[in-house]
Amino acid sequence: MIETRPLVRALALLVLVVVTIGAAVVGPDRGAPATDALPTTPAPPATSPAAATDPAGAVPTTTDPSAGTGPAASARAALLERLRSPSTDPVGVMTERGTEAEIDAFAAAIGRQPDIVSVAVGWAADRFDPGLVDRIVARGAVPMIAWEPYDATQPQEPEAQAGWTLDRILDGSHDAYIDEWAAGLAAEATPVIVRFAHEMNGDWYPWAEQGYPNPPGSYVAAWRYVHDRFVAAGATEVLWLWSPNIAYDGSTPLAQVWPGPEYVDLAGVVGYFGHGRTDPTRARTFGEVFDGTIAEIVALTGLPVMITETAGTERGGFKDDWVTDLLSTVAARPDVTGFVWFDVEKEADWRVDSSLEALAAFRAALELPAYTW
Repeated sequence: MIETRPLVRALALLVLVVVTIGAAVVGPDRGAPATDALPTTPAPPATSPAAATDPAGAVPTTTDPSAGTGPAASARAALLERLRSPSTDPVGVMTERGTEAEIDAFAAAIGRQPDIVSVAVGWAADRFDPGLVDRIVARGAVPMIAWEPYDATQPQEPEAQAGWTLDRILDGSHDAYIDEWAAGLAAEATPVIVRFAHEMNGDWYPWAEQGYPNPPGSYVAAWRYVHDRFVAAGATEVLWLWSPNIAYDGSTPLAQVWPGPEYVDLAGVVGYFGHGRTDPTRARTFGEVFDGTIAEIVALTGLPVMITETAGTERGGFKDDWVTDLLSTVAARPDVTGFVWFDVEKEADWRVDSSLEALAAFRAALELPAYTW
């Protein structure tokens, strides 16, 4: 079991009483069998723009030369600074359909509004909705678009996703769709995070360089192609978030799919507790799940890392421990900047309120000073 911090544990017991009395997306990795296998810690590649942290633990940042000027650019720069700051951590949520009712339910459960709302958008079915960003901003949250270039209604197999390999992006087959979103986001008066083609180091999505006929280098080429079309359309207020899965034996090397600092504003990572090949007879720590990959991402990118998808199952009875460990560690670490909770019941019940104990632990840990974003 994870050793829980006494203060958080005491708060958890108090909150549990309150929750019991009155308190009252698609699955992890969007249907993929995400693994929480123990991440390896490969040495940074020789060509990596590795950057050491300063004595205080702050992570150096990069700038985006494509950013424009004026009020939108100022808002973008201010948001980017907040998202990279080690002093406070945003709390985000991703629900099954991104509806107002789902987000309201999450906010009611945890006792506060989320700072980030992440919405999955599949290229095959989801056209640009000019109200999507407005609805999220009206809640006081930052919009994050998990922008997925595939057909989410079809099996994640090469034959079913033949029209969604990276060469179809690069040959212009999806230009009209890309430009529709670029023009729509260019017209927005607020910056938006675009989390494009995440978990690219796995083999379950058609934009991966494993499991699908995408040669090495094609992911980076596709990322840059899409990014440059946005810049050409004037969508320079977009913040580009690069978000691999936690590394595992056989995953694509991160350096192979890193687009470069001039194309990326934010770095993230996806990882879950109690899923995949984990032994349910013991609770794995945050460090076991994430540390190897986080260290590699920081060395490769020079950026702090957001946990862009995470949650825990009730498998083994450890969820409250996992919640406490996750939130306490994120709050304490300068190289980790916030998290997005995957609040969905799918192949497992990932929701924050799957048990009173898990919810109490979550609400208690939110009292830590870092979560005043």
